Amino acid sequence: MESMAQADGIIVLQEKALEKIPARHLAKTSVVVQSAQKKIHRPREGVGCFDVCVVGHFRGVKNPLLTAEACRLLPAASCIRVRHAGGMLEPHYGALVAREQRENPRFQWLGELSTDEVSELLASSALMVLTSHSEGGARVVGESIVQGTPVLSTRIDGVVGLLGDAYPGFFPNNDAPALAALLWRCESDPDFFARLREFAAALAPRFAPEAERAALVEAVTKLSIRPGSRP
Repeated sequence: MESMAQADGIIVLQEKALEKIPARHLAKTSVVVQSAQKKIHRPREGVGCFDVCVVGHFRGVKNPLLTAEACRLLPAASCIRVRHAGGMLEPHYGALVAREQRENPRFQWLGELSTDEVSELLASSALMVLTSHSEGGARVVGESIVQGTPVLSTRIDGVVGLLGDAYPGFFPNNDAPALAALLWRCESDPDFFARLREFAAALAPRFAPEAERAALVEAVTKLSIRPGSRP
């Protein structure tokens, strides 16, 4: 609170964050959505899977094994395969991931990938799943959307503020059965999956570098005209 009071300008990364800013500071607050660029890629072909990716390090706030848990609940007819990219920030996950790979044929841990490798993973997946309990404004959401890969996410402010309340890819926090149902619907219902892809495509301009630059210019302009602001 003291930092916000002393600041001449405040930047937040998604719209819902404005609801957390005290009313007296809203005039000096700007929303700047982190941009992402579509990378050249070669989609996977002929693997016979409905690939779902998770991009996030293994730590509690990310709830990183929820997608693996959900895919255990899928019908036998499902071809979903979960590929998870991320490092072990909390060591106790090492044993849990090793067990998951032994027991769950749908789950594969890829380790920590480079930026380009993550782009390839996103581009070659049917879906990206974000299972966090909390996010400030996850950059991977924009990276996935610009790659043309729809996002399934827990309904948390840090993602709703990026994708909007009407986005059809949300599920309740820490709810593996709800995630499993949503995954299966994406795989088995072409009309629903097409609608999800259309939503994602319509959101892509929000994450364009040009949009981020324009928002930053607006934030700096607002800062420069505030009475008493420092140059």
